[in-house]
Amino acid sequence: MKDFLVLKYKGRSKITVEGYVGYFVVEKDGNLKFEALQFPLTLSSFVTCKLDDPFKIFQSELSKSILKVTQSSPDFKIMNRDFLKYIKTRLSSDPSFGAKLLTSNKLNDKDVMKSMVTNFFEDWVEQLKLEMSVEELDYSEFSRQVSTLDIPKDARSVLSRDDLKDMSEAYPIIDPIKGKSITSFDVGEQIYFTVLNFSSDESKSKIVEAFPDSFDKSGENTRPLVGMLISKELVENFRNEFMLVKISCAGVPFKSLIGTNVNIMSPAVKVPKINVSLNSNESHHNYQKYDKYDKIDDIEREKINFVDLLIATMLVGGIVMAVMIIIYFFYLK
Repeated sequence: MKDFLVLKYKGRSKITVEGYVGYFVVEKDGNLKFEALQFPLTLSSFVTCKLDDPFKIFQSELSKSILKVTQSSPDFKIMNRDFLKYIKTRLSSDPSFGAKLLTSNKLNDKDVMKSMVTNFFEDWVEQLKLEMSVEELDYSEFSRQVSTLDIPKDARSVLSRDDLKDMSEAYPIIDPIKGKSITSFDVGEQIYFTVLNFSSDESKSKIVEAFPDSFDKSGENTRPLVGMLISKELVENFRNEFMLVKISCAGVPFKSLIGTNVNIMSPAVKVPKINVSLNSNESHHNYQKYDKYDKIDDIEREKINFVDLLIATMLVGGIVMAVMIIIYFFYLK
Protein backbone atom coordinates (compact mmCIF):
# COMPACT_ATOMS: atom_id res chain seq x y z
CA MET A 1 0.00 0.00 0.00
CA LYS A 2 1.02 3.60 -0.62
CA ASP A 3 1.25 6.24 2.13
CA PHE A 4 -2.49 6.82 2.49
CA LEU A 5 -5.87 5.79 1.19
CA VAL A 6 -8.60 8.17 0.00
CA LEU A 7 -12.21 6.99 -0.13
CA LYS A 8 -14.51 9.47 -1.90
CA TYR A 9 -18.27 8.95 -1.82
CA LYS A 10 -21.53 10.45 -3.06
CA GLY A 11 -25.00 9.24 -2.17
CA ARG A 12 -28.64 10.06 -1.69
CA SER A 13 -31.39 8.84 0.54
CA LYS A 14 -34.05 6.65 -1.12
CA ILE A 15 -36.58 8.07 1.34
CA THR A 16 -35.79 11.77 1.79
CA VAL A 17 -34.78 14.34 -0.82
CA GLU A 18 -31.23 14.76 0.53
CA GLY A 19 -27.80 14.09 -0.88
CA TYR A 20 -24.46 13.31 0.74
CA VAL A 21 -20.86 13.75 -0.40
CA GLY A 22 -17.52 13.49 1.35
CA TYR A 23 -14.28 11.62 1.83
CA PHE A 24 -12.20 9.65 4.33
CA VAL A 25 -8.40 9.89 4.25
CA VAL A 26 -6.68 7.01 6.07
CA GLU A 27 -2.95 6.68 6.83
CA LYS A 28 -1.16 3.32 7.09
CA ASP A 29 -1.51 3.35 10.90
CA GLY A 30 -5.29 3.81 10.66
CA ASN A 31 -5.34 7.53 11.53
CA LEU A 32 -8.24 9.11 9.71
CA LYS A 33 -9.45 12.52 8.55
CA PHE A 34 -12.80 13.31 6.96
CA GLU A 35 -14.92 16.00 5.40
CA ALA A 36 -18.58 15.71 4.42
CA LEU A 37 -21.65 17.59 3.26
CA GLN A 38 -25.37 16.92 3.54
CA PHE A 39 -27.51 18.94 1.13
CA PRO A 40 -31.09 19.12 -0.19
CA LEU A 41 -31.30 17.76 -3.73
CA THR A 42 -32.80 21.10 -4.80
CA LEU A 43 -29.26 22.49 -4.35
CA SER A 44 -27.51 19.75 -6.34
CA SER A 45 -26.18 22.37 -8.75
CA PHE A 46 -24.08 23.77 -5.86
CA VAL A 47 -22.28 20.43 -5.44
CA THR A 48 -19.58 20.19 -8.11
CA CYS A 49 -17.52 17.25 -6.74
CA LYS A 50 -16.86 14.35 -9.12
CA LEU A 51 -15.74 10.94 -7.91
CA ASP A 52 -13.34 10.50 -10.82
CA ASP A 53 -11.53 13.77 -10.01
CA PRO A 54 -8.05 13.52 -8.42
CA PHE A 55 -8.32 13.88 -4.65
CA LYS A 56 -6.97 17.43 -4.54
CA ILE A 57 -9.61 18.63 -7.02
CA PHE A 58 -12.35 16.69 -5.24
CA GLN A 59 -11.24 18.18 -1.91
CA SER A 60 -11.19 21.70 -3.32
CA GLU A 61 -14.60 21.35 -4.98
CA LEU A 62 -16.09 19.90 -1.79
CA SER A 63 -14.90 22.93 0.18
CA LYS A 64 -16.55 25.24 -2.35
CA SER A 65 -19.76 23.18 -2.26
CA ILE A 66 -19.90 23.28 1.55
CA LEU A 67 -19.53 27.05 1.49
CA LYS A 68 -22.30 27.52 -1.09
CA VAL A 69 -24.77 25.19 0.63
CA THR A 70 -24.22 26.38 4.20
CA GLN A 71 -24.38 30.04 3.17
CA SER A 72 -27.67 29.54 1.35
CA SER A 73 -29.62 28.99 4.60
CA PRO A 74 -28.92 28.96 8.36
CA ASP A 75 -30.89 25.69 8.55
CA PHE A 76 -28.47 23.94 6.20
CA LYS A 77 -25.52 25.18 8.27
CA ILE A 78 -27.05 23.69 11.44
CA MET A 79 -27.91 20.47 9.59
CA ASN A 80 -24.30 20.03 8.46
CA ARG A 81 -22.91 20.85 11.87
CA ASP A 82 -25.03 18.04 13.31
CA PHE A 83 -24.03 15.71 10.46
CA LEU A 84 -20.32 16.26 11.14
CA LYS A 85 -20.94 15.73 14.84
CA TYR A 86 -22.58 12.38 14.02
CA ILE A 87 -19.51 11.29 12.00
CA LYS A 88 -17.16 12.23 14.86
CA THR A 89 -19.30 10.29 17.33
CA ARG A 90 -19.34 7.20 15.08
CA LEU A 91 -15.57 7.32 14.67
CA SER A 92 -15.14 7.63 18.44
CA SER A 93 -17.34 4.58 19.00
CA ASP A 94 -15.45 2.59 16.34
CA PRO A 95 -11.78 3.71 16.39
CA SER A 96 -10.81 0.77 14.16
CA PHE A 97 -12.96 2.02 11.25
CA GLY A 98 -9.92 3.37 9.38
CA ALA A 99 -8.00 0.11 9.84
CA LYS A 100 -11.00 -1.86 8.54
CA LEU A 101 -11.09 0.28 5.40
CA LEU A 102 -7.38 -0.38 4.87
CA THR A 103 -7.87 -4.13 5.25
CA SER A 104 -10.80 -4.20 2.81
CA ASN A 105 -8.78 -2.21 0.29
CA LYS A 106 -5.80 -4.53 0.70
CA LEU A 107 -8.10 -7.46 -0.11
CA ASN A 108 -9.44 -5.44 -3.06
CA ASP A 109 -12.97 -6.00 -1.80
CA LYS A 110 -14.82 -2.88 -2.88
CA ASP A 111 -18.23 -4.39 -2.05
CA VAL A 112 -17.21 -4.80 1.59
CA MET A 113 -15.90 -1.22 1.70
CA LYS A 114 -19.15 0.07 0.23
CA SER A 115 -21.15 -1.92 2.78
CA MET A 116 -18.97 -0.57 5.60
CA VAL A 117 -19.56 3.04 4.57
CA THR A 118 -23.30 2.45 4.12
CA ASN A 119 -23.51 0.86 7.59
CA PHE A 120 -21.46 3.72 9.00
CA PHE A 121 -24.26 6.16 8.10
CA GLU A 122 -27.23 3.87 8.80
CA ASP A 123 -28.20 5.60 12.07
CA TRP A 124 -28.28 8.95 10.27
CA VAL A 125 -29.83 8.18 6.91
CA GLU A 126 -32.01 5.23 5.94
CA GLN A 127 -31.62 3.39 2.64
CA LEU A 128 -28.58 5.29 1.41
CA LYS A 129 -27.83 4.74 -2.26
CA LEU A 130 -24.05 5.11 -2.39
CA GLU A 131 -21.34 5.52 -5.04
CA MET A 132 -17.68 5.65 -4.13
CA SER A 133 -14.16 5.82 -5.51
CA VAL A 134 -10.90 4.67 -3.92
CA GLU A 135 -7.51 6.27 -4.51
CA GLU A 136 -4.10 5.38 -3.06
CA LEU A 137 -1.45 8.11 -2.92
CA ASP A 138 2.17 8.55 -1.90
CA TYR A 139 3.06 11.71 -0.01
CA SER A 140 5.39 12.79 -2.84
CA GLU A 141 2.76 11.99 -5.48
CA PHE A 142 0.04 13.93 -3.65
CA SER A 143 2.37 16.87 -3.06
CA ARG A 144 3.12 17.11 -6.79
CA GLN A 145 -0.62 16.92 -7.45
CA VAL A 146 -1.18 19.87 -5.12
CA SER A 147 1.68 21.86 -6.66
CA THR A 148 0.09 21.48 -10.09
CA LEU A 149 -3.47 22.30 -9.10
CA ASP A 150 -3.16 24.74 -6.22
CA ILE A 151 -1.03 27.58 -7.61
CA PRO A 152 -2.46 30.01 -10.23
CA LYS A 153 -0.22 30.99 -13.14
CA ASP A 154 -0.01 34.66 -12.19
CA ALA A 155 1.24 33.71 -8.71
CA ARG A 156 3.83 31.32 -10.17
CA SER A 157 5.43 34.21 -12.08
CA VAL A 158 7.32 35.13 -8.90
CA LEU A 159 9.47 32.00 -9.38
CA SER A 160 11.07 33.70 -12.41
CA ARG A 161 12.54 36.45 -10.22
CA ASP A 162 16.26 37.11 -10.83
CA ASP A 163 17.39 35.52 -7.55
CA LEU A 164 15.23 32.43 -8.19
CA LYS A 165 15.24 31.67 -11.91
CA ASP A 166 18.35 29.43 -11.79
CA MET A 167 17.24 27.42 -8.73
CA SER A 168 15.76 23.92 -8.73
CA GLU A 169 12.06 23.76 -7.81
CA ALA A 170 10.54 21.72 -4.98
CA TYR A 171 7.27 21.42 -3.12
CA PRO A 172 6.85 20.60 0.59
CA ILE A 173 5.36 17.23 1.45
CA ILE A 174 1.64 17.46 2.16
CA ASP A 175 0.23 15.65 5.19
CA PRO A 176 -3.58 15.87 4.89
CA ILE A 177 -4.09 14.47 8.40
CA LYS A 178 -1.45 15.83 10.78
CA GLY A 179 0.15 18.63 8.77
CA LYS A 180 0.45 22.34 9.63
CA SER A 181 0.57 25.56 7.62
CA ILE A 182 3.89 26.76 6.21
CA THR A 183 3.34 29.91 8.30
CA SER A 184 3.97 27.75 11.40
CA PHE A 185 7.46 26.74 10.22
CA ASP A 186 10.49 28.75 11.34
CA VAL A 187 13.56 29.55 9.26
CA GLY A 188 16.25 27.01 10.18
CA GLU A 189 13.69 24.25 10.73
CA GLN A 190 13.75 20.92 8.89
CA ILE A 191 11.16 20.50 6.15
CA TYR A 192 10.19 17.55 3.94
CA PHE A 193 9.87 18.13 0.22
CA THR A 194 9.64 16.49 -3.19
CA VAL A 195 11.55 17.66 -6.27
CA LEU A 196 9.49 19.13 -9.11
CA ASN A 197 12.43 19.83 -11.41
CA PHE A 198 16.19 20.29 -11.26
CA SER A 199 17.94 23.35 -12.62
CA SER A 200 21.01 21.36 -13.70
CA ASP A 201 22.41 17.83 -13.97
CA GLU A 202 24.96 18.74 -11.29
CA SER A 203 22.22 19.58 -8.78
CA LYS A 204 20.40 16.36 -9.60
CA SER A 205 23.55 14.27 -9.14
CA LYS A 206 24.15 15.74 -5.68
CA ILE A 207 20.63 15.02 -4.47
CA VAL A 208 20.41 11.53 -5.99
CA GLU A 209 23.76 10.64 -4.43
CA ALA A 210 22.58 11.93 -1.06
CA PHE A 211 19.20 10.15 -1.23
CA PRO A 212 19.63 7.16 -3.58
CA ASP A 213 16.61 5.30 -2.17
CA SER A 214 14.31 8.26 -2.82
CA PHE A 215 14.52 8.06 -6.62
CA ASP A 216 13.33 5.39 -9.06
CA LYS A 217 15.29 4.08 -12.05
CA SER A 218 14.00 6.86 -14.29
CA GLY A 219 15.24 9.51 -11.84
CA GLU A 220 11.78 10.40 -10.51
CA ASN A 221 11.68 11.51 -6.86
CA THR A 222 9.36 8.94 -5.27
CA ARG A 223 10.07 9.35 -1.54
CA PRO A 224 10.22 12.49 0.64
CA LEU A 225 13.52 14.33 0.98
CA VAL A 226 14.47 16.51 3.94
CA GLY A 227 16.14 19.89 3.87
CA MET A 228 16.43 23.10 5.85
CA LEU A 229 14.08 26.05 5.45
CA ILE A 230 16.43 29.00 4.78
CA SER A 231 13.93 31.77 3.96
CA LYS A 232 10.25 32.49 3.55
CA GLU A 233 8.24 35.50 2.40
CA LEU A 234 4.60 36.23 1.61
CA VAL A 235 3.83 36.88 -2.06
CA GLU A 236 2.52 40.39 -2.66
CA ASN A 237 -0.87 41.08 -4.27
CA PHE A 238 -2.34 37.72 -3.22
CA ARG A 239 -3.87 38.56 0.19
CA ASN A 240 -1.32 36.43 2.08
CA GLU A 241 -2.57 33.29 0.31
CA PHE A 242 0.87 32.14 -0.89
CA MET A 243 4.34 31.97 0.58
CA LEU A 244 7.64 31.82 -1.29
CA VAL A 245 10.28 29.70 0.45
CA LYS A 246 13.85 28.58 -0.14
CA ILE A 247 15.08 25.17 1.00
CA SER A 248 18.67 23.91 1.21
CA CYS A 249 19.49 20.22 0.89
CA ALA A 250 22.94 18.60 0.41
CA GLY A 251 24.32 21.92 -0.81
CA VAL A 252 21.54 22.41 -3.40
CA PRO A 253 19.12 25.37 -3.04
CA PHE A 254 15.46 24.91 -3.98
CA LYS A 255 12.63 27.40 -4.48
CA SER A 256 8.98 26.68 -3.70
CA LEU A 257 5.65 28.49 -3.82
CA ILE A 258 3.09 27.18 -1.32
CA GLY A 259 -0.48 28.01 -0.37
CA THR A 260 -0.72 29.14 3.27
CA ASN A 261 -3.82 26.98 3.75
CA VAL A 262 -2.02 23.75 2.79
CA ASN A 263 -1.10 21.21 5.49
CA ILE A 264 2.68 20.59 5.42
CA MET A 265 4.21 17.49 7.02
CA SER A 266 5.65 18.20 10.45
CA PRO A 267 9.42 17.72 10.90
CA ALA A 268 8.70 15.79 14.11
CA VAL A 269 8.20 12.67 11.96
CA LYS A 270 11.39 10.62 11.42
CA VAL A 271 13.29 11.66 8.31
CA PRO A 272 14.97 9.46 5.68
CA LYS A 273 18.69 9.06 6.35
CA ILE A 274 21.02 10.31 3.63
CA ASN A 275 23.94 8.46 2.09
CA VAL A 276 26.88 8.89 4.50
CA SER A 277 29.41 8.24 1.72
CA LEU A 278 28.63 11.70 0.34
CA ASN A 279 31.55 14.05 0.98
CA SER A 280 29.44 17.01 2.01
CA ASN A 281 29.75 18.80 5.35
CA GLU A 282 26.02 19.49 5.41
CA SER A 283 25.15 15.87 4.64
CA HIS A 284 27.58 14.52 7.23
CA HIS A 285 26.22 16.91 9.84
CA ASN A 286 22.64 15.90 9.05
CA TYR A 287 23.46 12.19 9.24
CA GLN A 288 25.12 12.63 12.64
CA LYS A 289 22.10 14.59 13.82
CA TYR A 290 19.59 11.93 12.71
CA ASP A 291 21.79 9.14 14.13
CA LYS A 292 21.90 11.03 17.44
CA TYR A 293 18.10 11.13 17.55
CA ASP A 294 17.95 7.36 16.98
CA LYS A 295 20.42 6.78 19.84
CA ILE A 296 18.40 9.04 22.14
CA ASP A 297 15.29 7.01 21.30
CA ASP A 298 17.14 3.80 22.22
CA ILE A 299 18.32 5.27 25.54
CA GLU A 300 14.80 6.44 26.37
CA ARG A 301 13.42 2.98 25.62
CA GLU A 302 16.05 1.42 27.91
CA LYS A 303 15.09 3.84 30.70
CA ILE A 304 11.41 3.00 30.28
CA ASN A 305 12.12 -0.74 30.36
CA PHE A 306 14.24 -0.39 33.53
CA VAL A 307 11.57 1.68 35.29
CA ASP A 308 8.87 -0.84 34.31
CA LEU A 309 11.00 -3.69 35.70
CA LEU A 310 11.66 -1.84 38.94
CA ILE A 311 7.96 -1.07 39.46
CA ALA A 312 7.01 -4.69 38.72
CA THR A 313 9.61 -5.97 41.21
CA MET A 314 8.32 -3.64 43.94
CA LEU A 315 4.71 -4.72 43.34
CA VAL A 316 5.59 -8.42 43.52
CA GLY A 317 7.64 -7.82 46.69
CA GLY A 318 4.72 -5.97 48.29
CA ILE A 319 2.30 -8.79 47.48
CA VAL A 320 4.68 -11.45 48.92
CA MET A 321 5.17 -9.40 52.11
CA ALA A 322 1.41 -9.01 52.57
CA VAL A 323 0.88 -12.78 52.19
CA MET A 324 3.61 -13.52 54.78
CA ILE A 325 2.03 -11.13 57.30
CA ILE A 326 -1.39 -12.76 56.82
CA ILE A 327 0.08 -16.24 57.31
CA TYR A 328 1.94 -15.13 60.45
CA PHE A 329 -1.06 -13.55 62.21
CA PHE A 330 -3.76 -16.05 61.21
CA TYR A 331 -1.92 -19.35 61.16
CA LEU A 332 1.32 -19.16 63.15
CA LYS A 333 0.52 -16.85 66.01
